[in-house]
Amino acid sequence: MAILKNQEIWFAKLVAGRPDKNKFDPTRPNWNLQCRTTDKAKRKEWMELGLKPRTVRVDAEDDESPIAYYSVSFRKSAIKVDKITKVVTKANPPEVVDGKNKEMDPSTIGNGSIANLRLLKNDFEVGGEKKSNYILMGVQLVKHIIYTGTQMEEFEECDTETVVPEDKPSEKDSDDEDLY
Repeated sequence: MAILKNQEIWFAKLVAGRPDKNKFDPTRPNWNLQCRTTDKAKRKEWMELGLKPRTVRVDAEDDESPIAYYSVSFRKSAIKVDKITKVVTKANPPEVVDGKNKEMDPSTIGNGSIANLRLLKNDFEVGGEKKSNYILMGVQLVKHIIYTGTQMEEFEECDTETVVPEDKPSEKDSDDEDLY
């Protein structure tokens, strides 16, 4: 296992009962988060691990615009498939703890939080080519920025008009078929 220290994390979707829908394969939901940095040394550290950081520019359309940040994403599948029997079971989510290794509520992790990540290296072969990826096993929050969500506007109070239609369906028709 590898530990990546002091990673700035964004879009952490780590709640046990609510894995993120996989946009590439909706039948395989996962827990995930994104790491971001503007530090070239951290980018180099990622590359030495075999990761391929994405470069995000201020103007995505202009290859000459300044670099906004580099990012990598880590995930863990919410389901396990036995390679031999093909039996599908639920997986455990990545562990989320504070600096004293006490469990934390993953729904409170806000963008920009700093964390140490425990990763499991997974080596595999595709078409004769050896590859590897990292599975997110745990998150230790070093700097916890609380997620507060966005405030929604409230409705103003108003009167509600209720209208009863004059030509109601007959009771005989409603017994025969379900309207809803």
